[in-house]
Amino acid sequence: MKILRGVLLLFLFVFGVWVGIENQADVQFAYLPAIPLVGLGAASTITMPVFLLVLLAVLIGGVCTGGLALFQQSSLKFQLRRAIKDRDRIAGDEAAVREKLELVTAQLDQARREAAELRVPAQPPAKRPASEEAEEDDPAQAEPAGPTAAIAHESAPDEVPDTAVDAGSETTDRRDG
Repeated sequence: MKILRGVLLLFLFVFGVWVGIENQADVQFAYLPAIPLVGLGAASTITMPVFLLVLLAVLIGGVCTGGLALFQQSSLKFQLRRAIKDRDRIAGDEAAVREKLELVTAQLDQARREAAELRVPAQPPAKRPASEEAEEDDPAQAEPAGPTAAIAHESAPDEVPDTAVDAGSETTDRRDG
C-alpha cells in the first residue's frame, strides 16, 4: 500500500512539474476585484506565472479540505466518547433492571406458590356405608345435635344402677322389685 501511494505521489509531482514548465506565461490575478458600489475603484492585482497560480489553488484547496477533515474527525471522536459514556450508563441501568427483575420474579414465584397452596381443593368426604346413611335419615334414632346434647346423652344411661339410695331408707335393689 505504501509503495502504491509513493508511486501515485511521484506521478502527481511529475505531472505538476510538466504543467508548470509548459505554462510559464505571466498572468494578472485580481485578488480584490473592483466593486463600484462599495467604493473600491481600482482592482488589486498581482502578476504571476500560471503554474504558480494553479499550485496556490491546489494548496489552498488541500488546506481547506484538511481543516474540514480535522473538524469532522474531532466531531466524530466527541460523538464516540459520548456514545461510550451512554453505553456504560445503559449497561449499569441494565444490570440494575436485571437485579430488580430477578427480585420481582422471585416474589412472583413465591406468591404463585402461596396461591397454589391456598387453592388445594378439600378432600371430598369419604363414602359411608348405606346403613349409617339410613340411621342419619331416621329422626327417631338420630342423636341430638350440639354440645349440650352430647353431655345429656352421656348423663342418661341406658341401664338403671343396681342400687339406689332412698331418702332415709336402706339400699334396695331395683331389679328385684
